[in-house]
Amino acid sequence: MRLLVDTSAYSAFMRGHGEIKAALQEADEIFVNSIVLGELRAGFIKGRRRRKNDDELNTFLASPRVKLLDVTEETAERYAVILNSLYKQERRFPQTISGLRPVPWSMGSS
Repeated sequence: MRLLVDTSAYSAFMRGHGEIKAALQEADEIFVNSIVLGELRAGFIKGRRRRKNDDELNTFLASPRVKLLDVTEETAERYAVILNSLYKQERRFPQTISGLRPVPWSMGSS
């Protein structure tokens, strides 16, 4: 399973949320995009535990299962096509646990 983690999911994981922790432990690949990374680091700057939070994030990112995704124009185009297709089907983006999304097969591949 491949998962894309958003800011809320990472925060919940660090607070020990059981479902999110289990999903991330079972994932073959975990993706974090550059927007999420920026949101997390901005929050760390405002907080009182900046160094600790930075260290924990760096440890998380160092895992061989975690990959950083750049948000490019191509990413936006692919997202728009997938989202539009789901709108036409009157479906929402597939999501099983808040903040964790299945990653479309083409994302994260070179």
